[in-house]
Amino acid sequence: MKNASLTKTKSIAKILTIPYLVSLSFVALFSIATFMNLGALIKEEKQNSTLINISGRQRRFSQTIAFLCLRLVVEKNLSEQSTVKELLSKVVKDMEDSHKALTQSTGEFDLPKGMSPGRRKIYFELPYRLDEEVKVYLMHAKQILKTPSSGLTVTNPDIEYIKTNALDGILKKLDLAVKQCEQDSQNAVHKIQLVASMFLISILFILLTEALIVVFPIGKVLQSQVEELSDQASLLNLTKDGILMRGLNGSILFWNEGAEKMYGYKAEQASGKISHELLKTEFTVPLSEIEDSVFQKGYWEGELNQTTAENQIVCVSSRWSLKKNKKNQPVGILEVDTDMTATKEAEKVVEEFYSVTSHELRTPLTSIKGFLSLLLGGRLGDISDRAKKMAKVGLDEADRLIRLTNAVLDMNKIKVGKMELQRTEVTPKDLIDETLNRVTNFAAQYEVSLESEIIDNNVICVDQDRLIQVLTNLISNAVKFSDAGQNVIINARKIDNCIRFSITDRGPGIDQRNIAKLFRMFGQINPTNQRGGTGIGLAVCKSIVEQHGGAIGLDSELSKGSTFWFQIPIA
Repeated sequence: MKNASLTKTKSIAKILTIPYLVSLSFVALFSIATFMNLGALIKEEKQNSTLINISGRQRRFSQTIAFLCLRLVVEKNLSEQSTVKELLSKVVKDMEDSHKALTQSTGEFDLPKGMSPGRRKIYFELPYRLDEEVKVYLMHAKQILKTPSSGLTVTNPDIEYIKTNALDGILKKLDLAVKQCEQDSQNAVHKIQLVASMFLISILFILLTEALIVVFPIGKVLQSQVEELSDQASLLNLTKDGILMRGLNGSILFWNEGAEKMYGYKAEQASGKISHELLKTEFTVPLSEIEDSVFQKGYWEGELNQTTAENQIVCVSSRWSLKKNKKNQPVGILEVDTDMTATKEAEKVVEEFYSVTSHELRTPLTSIKGFLSLLLGGRLGDISDRAKKMAKVGLDEADRLIRLTNAVLDMNKIKVGKMELQRTEVTPKDLIDETLNRVTNFAAQYEVSLESEIIDNNVICVDQDRLIQVLTNLISNAVKFSDAGQNVIINARKIDNCIRFSITDRGPGIDQRNIAKLFRMFGQINPTNQRGGTGIGLAVCKSIVEQHGGAIGLDSELSKGSTFWFQIPIA
């Protein structure tokens, strides 16, 4: 009876092997593509958050321009008018630069390329035409800057235009632009939810084919993280900036509505109070250093933690500008605060998402790899040559996905500062010899020979395992992109006070325009190339080298090969 049961079990295993391996191969490939796409979508969502922030700044700039224009009307002191004009000129330039970034894809602020249809309609089509509205608004503001003191009256047509449109015209349209940006952000979140759902479906498919119940937590974690990210995105309302004027002793002289909404104190409650005492300010650098920067340079920018009337901590991006009197003596400080709390929380969610997802992926992948190894080893009975070939494909894809998750974990550790280097003194020859022992068989599979040239062998103090990881990645890439019969040269020489390691191949080479992409997360020149990897390895290498205080780079020409190099300071 026992032998009969065993025979029956083996027969069932043989019947299920081929369809299971086929589905596993497709699911593995689909999982990798989905995971990489999810990273790109998260980057898009972060860019949308930046877009909301910049759009919100436009609203603040428009109101600040109106406020300063009215100050010019009521201020009769020529020196004071000059100071106000300087501040107005700076605000006009900031608004103009932000507007160009929003409408012309100048590459500033890491904004997404192009415009969504909704934003394009608001900026360039009737009945809104916000682009033209902003340009006209700035044109009048610039004209006011050119107007002599005698012409700065309430009847001045430029001032009249600014005063009229600050509330009824441009403000409403800028609010529409901010709402459209928030809608685009929500659409990006929906994309993330869709991709995460597809990823969950692929994992559930594996559960149905084999009893890998441990995969279920991945879907649960993904869903939870996406919901948290969606909640954080809905909280991003960075248009309510706080503007306050303080005396040199820190007492509050002016407190706008944005500050009221941000901190919960009415203007009459804040007036005359010492700002950092009222808000229980936590300074990231000593207050004395901030004040030195303000008095020496005229400004300071940085992050502060403030406490609201409801005893809530708010992280703000704060900008201080010095105000002087007619004798060029400092008399006050203008402070503009932008709420960064939601952005900080969103970044934290993204970091947690990568870390948790990567950890949860490794457990089922280990089980998959073990199952395929049993099949290939004949532990479940004999299988056909075709089944063995398909099992080998599945095992290779499982190994590739494990490498991907390990690389994501490494990147996350480096970003959050949890990767500690175990430094020891070692020579370049020791590192290269140990690496060659590990990759020689791999190179033999491609019929590529490896040669080492140790020109200088100074002692360096490094984390040996991490630098071997870097060398292994660079040499493996060089081997994969070399033709059979070619050789890869590994060189170590002293340059200045560093040891430079270089890996040279005679492969197809890389276009200069694409070199910058290679060291970015998921940066691949041709993702469809079967020789390529996950797009994470070089980013991890860059982070490891930089953590050692070194640098990494690439010299390449099309059709002439490539030389990847990195250098480490000598101990």
